[in-house]
Amino acid sequence: MTQSIDLKEMEKKAFQSYYEDGIWDMFLGLIMISMFVTSNLFEGIDAKLVRYGLTGATYMGIALFLGLGKKFITLPRLGSVKFGEKRKTDRKKNVLVNLISLVVLVISILVLKSFKGAPDALEAMEKSHVWISIGLGSWIAFITILGAYFMDFPRLYVYGVMYGI
Repeated sequence: MTQSIDLKEMEKKAFQSYYEDGIWDMFLGLIMISMFVTSNLFEGIDAKLVRYGLTGATYMGIALFLGLGKKFITLPRLGSVKFGEKRKTDRKKNVLVNLISLVVLVISILVLKSFKGAPDALEAMEKSHVWISIGLGSWIAFITILGAYFMDFPRLYVYGVMYGI
């Protein structure tokens, strides 16, 4: 008795198993914890350069954890796989969406910084900080959920909502 092999289904299972090792979950959890730590504990440090350096070092350490975890835990366990064109295209779309999001974030920061000398604009921003927070949270949730769609990573939908909140 022979069974027909569905290569697309096998590729999908292999791709999804890449995210089932728990390293992405730990990475996303560490990012969330570090957002709290860097915004609260480093806030007491007066020197901006030191505070930004500690924040950058924290995020670089977490990114290093993800890269080394995938290299030394996931790849030896699962092996190396070359995915099809659809997966490569979706990955490129995900990178493009994240780059656009980064550009929008930088432009938003520059626009907000340009209001520094305008007292009326600063007063309006202070009154609307709730709306700025809601907008930023919605944007983060949207980008994370879009990434979940492109990466075929269902748990990331939940993380997207949590990050947005």
